[in-house]
Amino acid sequence: MRNIVLLVLVVGGALILGLASAFGAGLLLRQSGFEPFNGWRGGDGWIPNGAGPGMMGGGGMMGGWNGTSGSGQRLSLDQITGIAEQYAVRYGSNLEVAEVMEFTGNFYAVLQEKETGRGAMEILLDPFSGAVSPEMGPNMMWNAKYGPMGWETAGDNPLTLEQARSLAQKALDEDIPGATVHTDGRNFYGYYSFDYDINGRTAGMLSVNGSNGAVWLHTWHGQFIAEKELIQ
Repeated sequence: MRNIVLLVLVVGGALILGLASAFGAGLLLRQSGFEPFNGWRGGDGWIPNGAGPGMMGGGGMMGGWNGTSGSGQRLSLDQITGIAEQYAVRYGSNLEVAEVMEFTGNFYAVLQEKETGRGAMEILLDPFSGAVSPEMGPNMMWNAKYGPMGWETAGDNPLTLEQARSLAQKALDEDIPGATVHTDGRNFYGYYSFDYDINGRTAGMLSVNGSNGAVWLHTWHGQFIAEKELIQ
């Protein structure tokens, strides 16, 4: 019994420290004056990138991006595309790779359903090892079908693609003046994802909740390098 009580105290303490760290990161960003978007709650509390890879610590029980191996020779866009395609096949026969993007921090890929053409999930790939992880953020927290708490009967998003794009542009206008949202966003179960330009060049990505319109900036990619669209 004494050992059980001690284990409960240790686990509880770890959870409290993890949540405190995530909250502390949010305070640090706010105090520095960096508060770019409303968070996934749809209010005035932006969820910082530090809380993205799992509230239980890096990777955590929610999965997420643990950073790159950072060593060896960087894989090519074609090599990463092949790895993403293998991952899609192993995950399910109904999925295919629609797009792969290369950033300084990672590679990013969209898997979509073959039958519907709708976005299924977003994945990140280590640029050196090719290791695959589910993308943190909206892909984990908002994905109503392929996320940790998804269900097979997930339906259409209440907001349309154009409504979501308008909300994304409004957020950029307020926090990154001059940035422009692409018109061809991806429709996932529970949210939309968009690329955006700065000075006519792809600069980043953001997602919009398909129900409440909350905006989530993808801050973990780094600078854009190249992309490959397999399916228009």
